[in-house]
Amino acid sequence: MSSTFSRTAFLAGSAAAGAALTTGLRPQPAAAATSVRVCYIPIVDELPMYVAVDQGFFAKRGLDVSGIKVANQGVLISALQSGSAELGSSVLVSMLPAQEAGISLAAVAACVTFPIPHNVGVLARTGGDIKSAKDLPGHKVGLPGIKSYFQVMTLRWLAEKGVDPARITFVEVPPPQTADVLKAGQVDAVVTVDPFYHRILDQKIGYQFDDFEATVPAGTLIDCYASTKDWAVKNPIVVKAFRDGLTEGIAYIKSHEASARDSLGKWTAQPQAVVDETLIPNFSVPVSAQQIQWWIDLAKKQGLISTAINPHDMLV
Repeated sequence: MSSTFSRTAFLAGSAAAGAALTTGLRPQPAAAATSVRVCYIPIVDELPMYVAVDQGFFAKRGLDVSGIKVANQGVLISALQSGSAELGSSVLVSMLPAQEAGISLAAVAACVTFPIPHNVGVLARTGGDIKSAKDLPGHKVGLPGIKSYFQVMTLRWLAEKGVDPARITFVEVPPPQTADVLKAGQVDAVVTVDPFYHRILDQKIGYQFDDFEATVPAGTLIDCYASTKDWAVKNPIVVKAFRDGLTEGIAYIKSHEASARDSLGKWTAQPQAVVDETLIPNFSVPVSAQQIQWWIDLAKKQGLISTAINPHDMLV
């Protein structure tokens, strides 16, 4: 009797131990990836993000990054405030007025910095009479956004050329519509960026008559990924993973350009010929106080802000 009990107890104990061992060796469910929604304009500046999503550079760092396509960067601030996005590609000329108004923002990572290739510029409509900046008064110029990076840089250029911007009509034209609007004669000139810039040139819809960014200092930040300061401070691990994913994306672009261009075509929905001719800009990730200060000075000069903003307040 005691022998039977001992054997039964032994078998029961062995079964329990085996079950415990099996459970311990069984692969555990992977931790859920952190969702990060990013507002973006379908242009070349966000190529490292496109690549990082497509190649799994974010995923392997525990991020589920999804893109929200927007017409211009002006909608980003409201998207961040409402919680419909965690990040978005933006420009400091849009962020600084919001910062002054009490909406605390952070420049989480850079997109593109100067110097840049000739993949952005001001183009006049073929058949028109615009040959220089001094010919623009009395004409209509299309921009991706009013009070946007493109308008601020255009005003800076016009000031250098001694042209009164008050005599020029500026209208907002979403980048994907730029070529069609210019071809139809709804505007006389446009300020745009690749892949739309080269599409206009290749199809001879327009021509470049000046370099409106020729005097911008090297290292100047063009655009960046922004978030609310509160979100960035509360999610340092996510911020680091996002930056690291972008960094790997930049390295991938340099060594796998053909594959990177496939991502560019996918995310921007442009014809392959346009994608193939799109010039790759100078991508970067770190953002410095000096880069932000350059834009603070320009924004104050153009009357976009009136108070002294501390650039360090916008860093994390």
